Amino acid sequence: MGKQKNKPSKALRKRQEEVGLPAIIFSFDGTVMDTEPAIFASYRQMFSQFGNGRRFTEKEEERVVGQPSVKMLEEFFPDEDIDHVMKEYRMYQYYHLSDLIQPMPGIRDFLKWLKDNGYPVGIISSRNRASIVNMLEHAGLMQYIDVIIASTTKEHEFSGSQSLRMCAKLLKKKVCIYIGHTPTHILNGHMVGVFTIAFNSNPKMLYQIIEAGPDFVTADYKQIRKLLKGQPLWFAYEIYEPEPEPKKEETPAEPAKEETKEPAKEEKPAKPVKEKKAAPKKAEEPVKPVKKETAKPKKQAKPEKQVKEKKAAPKKPAAPEKPARAKRTAKTAKSPA
Repeated sequence: MGKQKNKPSKALRKRQEEVGLPAIIFSFDGTVMDTEPAIFASYRQMFSQFGNGRRFTEKEEERVVGQPSVKMLEEFFPDEDIDHVMKEYRMYQYYHLSDLIQPMPGIRDFLKWLKDNGYPVGIISSRNRASIVNMLEHAGLMQYIDVIIASTTKEHEFSGSQSLRMCAKLLKKKVCIYIGHTPTHILNGHMVGVFTIAFNSNPKMLYQIIEAGPDFVTADYKQIRKLLKGQPLWFAYEIYEPEPEPKKEETPAEPAKEETKEPAKEEKPAKPVKEKKAAPKKAEEPVKPVKKETAKPKKQAKPEKQVKEKKAAPKKPAAPEKPARAKRTAKTAKSPA
């Protein structure tokens, strides 16, 4: 007797009927299109135009991988008009589509196989939507894509987790497989609840990607096709929506607790003091209103006349005193006639 193949359980068959095929969602740069050479070349061109002698080094290359170009250009050239810099950045890529930007190896055959087998396909990216559509049309891949979620304005802060939920909703699927090429993509997939595949085309980032904990790691789309044909491990995953935070009801202020005072000791009642009856007061005669005397204005005193000082008459010289006569002390005898 030949070996019997393991048949799926009833529960698994029921789950397959409920879910159907999972949605396949890609990040764009590094998974669908090999944009890394064009990205590095574009940054070098921007540094030559706006860098004032600075160079785009390997350190900057590691920083820009998987990051929104608007954010990085604002950081590199804070004194420049970001709209003008972004325009130059996109124009440089547009004119080098044929020689710098090519589809990832094996992506064309894989997308065609997904379309032929009825898998819904979506793309999410922080890149401008117009540039994504332009590259897909240039590569002849637009016909295989059902939904594109991309950034529309520089003010829009791209959120990978929100974009994943939106893309799944538009594809009308709860079970999804997300294919990304950076640790951030894998972490966003974990936040939403999807099966994650790390498409690692850069050996320098392999260790960081493994730390993020993807469900599957590969650099070959043929292996992803084999995975989809095998056991449906992704059925254990389902996108979940975060529960809205309940509105905080304004709780009425608690009444202030009254301090319980110790009961005061009862004082002995004082003996009532007999009040002496006051003699009735005589009715006072009404006081006649006193007429206010209007004070007459005082006459101004006339200025005193200046008294002329009289000149004192010159004193007459005193007359010389006459010599006093000698007093007769004794009667003299009369002389004889």
